[in-house]
Amino acid sequence: MNVQEFLLLHTTGVVNFASTVNVLYNEEGSTSGPASITAVSVTAQALSVNGINITPDIDLTSVIPQVETISLTFDDEDYTFTVTSVAFYPTTNPFYFFEVTSNTQVPDLNDAGLDQSTITEVSFTPYISTAIFSTSNYNLIINNATNLRKSTDKLKSDREAGFAIPTNFNAILLQSASKAEIPDSFYTDTGLINARYEGSKTVPNDSSGVPPSLTAREFTGEVFPLEVNRDYACGILNPGRILENLLHTGPFLNPGFTSSSLNIQYYDEGFSPLSPSDPVFTYSIINPAGDLTERYTIDRGDLLKFATGSSNEVLRVLTHNTAAYPSILTVQRAFFGTATEILLNTPIERVDRTDILREDAFNSEILGVGSSVIYVQENNILLYTDSYGTVYSGSSCPDPLLLGVDNGNPP
Repeated sequence: MNVQEFLLLHTTGVVNFASTVNVLYNEEGSTSGPASITAVSVTAQALSVNGINITPDIDLTSVIPQVETISLTFDDEDYTFTVTSVAFYPTTNPFYFFEVTSNTQVPDLNDAGLDQSTITEVSFTPYISTAIFSTSNYNLIINNATNLRKSTDKLKSDREAGFAIPTNFNAILLQSASKAEIPDSFYTDTGLINARYEGSKTVPNDSSGVPPSLTAREFTGEVFPLEVNRDYACGILNPGRILENLLHTGPFLNPGFTSSSLNIQYYDEGFSPLSPSDPVFTYSIINPAGDLTERYTIDRGDLLKFATGSSNEVLRVLTHNTAAYPSILTVQRAFFGTATEILLNTPIERVDRTDILREDAFNSEILGVGSSVIYVQENNILLYTDSYGTVYSGSSCPDPLLLGVDNGNPP
């Protein structure tokens, strides 16, 4: 008898009686023995526990799923079954079905007692009467895998009896055999395919607004505190500069303060203007036939601005919800400049992301410059950065040739 036929006897009620243990054994090439044991069934209700009869019968549901070995004695032979898999069947008499391996074979198939109901003692190891232990700090094997994952489509071929044709051949043909303990190939799992072959994209939203990677260019500049006098930072009445090599992540050769179109505009379903105190608003696409991919690259920490001559306001993105319709932006208003009322259909631009970075004293770590004013020697401008080192504004310095006008001792 194969495993599927043995299980069918239980689900049809032929051998599934209350408070019983049933054992499946199969001869190995001879009808006179010995025989290998391959499966055991145990009902969820027990007549007694530790020699004490219990009325009503005790429910072992919290115990049996944790069992790793089952032991019993029959005809003076000790049998120990090592559990390889377990399944629960909520039939009239609910039972647990174990596929097992055994250290002992049934010695004599002709023993008349094999077909008789015999009261015997059955030991479960481990016997833990509370489910709390399985998830406690005292469980040494918590999170350890003890069973292989079964395949979703491959079936188990039962060849333990030693025949060329598996004993469950008919069950295989009917697709009712047990699933094989072979994990599905990577090629059948979309997530694993993308991670291994297609690539996985990480965006700043995944790391609290921190970009996952940096591509930086070097430039020469000087770092000042945010409260520095503008003329001093530009070199007027500045006796000497302390220049250093800095890095920037902007799109051009030298850092700057620029913005680009996102093909989106402020939109409100009630056709109301955006209040200066409102940090949440929706937007719509300006040209639906145009490129829509750019709007999905609005990440946490990006800076936006409204394309209107009456506003110099810069907004910092806190969240961007593209699942909603229309899409929703939550921002920090007046991150730079003054918050003003924004009219319907005002275009929204994104400040080209530029972070200013510097190496530490040991050239072993890249650090942000924080809230600073940066003088850029290559194009003679000042850039203003926030606490993250991101450029949010900029201004031009006077031409160096004109600085001699304010210098009492021109060279």
